Amino acid sequence: SKSDKKPAWIVSRPVDNRYYHGVGVAMINPYTQNHVESAKQKALNDIVSEISVSVSTSSRVWQFENNDELIQEYQSLTDLKMKNEIEGYELVDSWGDDSEYWVYYRLSKEQYNSKKLRKLASARNLATQYYEEGLEAEKKLEIARAVHSYIRGLNALKDHLDADVMVLGEHGKINLTDQLISKMIDVFGRMEIVTNEKSIKCQVSRTIDKEIAVTVSYKEDDGRVHRHSNEQK
Repeated sequence: SKSDKKPAWIVSRPVDNRYYHGVGVAMINPYTQNHVESAKQKALNDIVSEISVSVSTSSRVWQFENNDELIQEYQSLTDLKMKNEIEGYELVDSWGDDSEYWVYYRLSKEQYNSKKLRKLASARNLATQYYEEGLEAEKKLEIARAVHSYIRGLNALKDHLDADVMVLGEHGKINLTDQLISKMIDVFGRMEIVTNEKSIKCQVSRTIDKEIAVTVSYKEDDGRVHRHSNEQK
């Protein structure tokens, strides 16, 4: 309902540590009536901004790269994903006059964190499964399958880059995200790809017409080297 006096939550931002708060405003357009949805989306963005502040203070991405552009891109993608995934928010109040429409939404921190922990536990279990499959494949020298497993493990954790995903490994507790990255670096570091071609002309998104002879070698811990080639004998 319309009122000349703005409610307290517009004049002063709501303070209640049990919730994330979001306040949005849109100019009223009598021809489109889009102001209700517009104000709601701004309020949800406001909630996401509050969540992002708490995430960024502990995010592990900052430890990998001190690059402003990378940080901004990561934060932007994180905010967008949060906005698409947040649920359980509630409309507390709305207010409008002849020109403005305001809404106030809030999200329970307990509810949000509980759901986040459940998702993290599920992602950790799946990533652990892929990590162990990768280790087993490496032992059998099934390198392509090992790399595929490590990639799938990282993909399972892609929504939890701000979390320290600790699991019990063969030699004690390990950070699963770090370990998956480390294993991929190690595997590729043991590989060497060689071809007799002096130069190869190619274009992006186009296949190469001619067949190229390639030899791939993989070095084990004990120094033994395994070579595979597609060259016709």
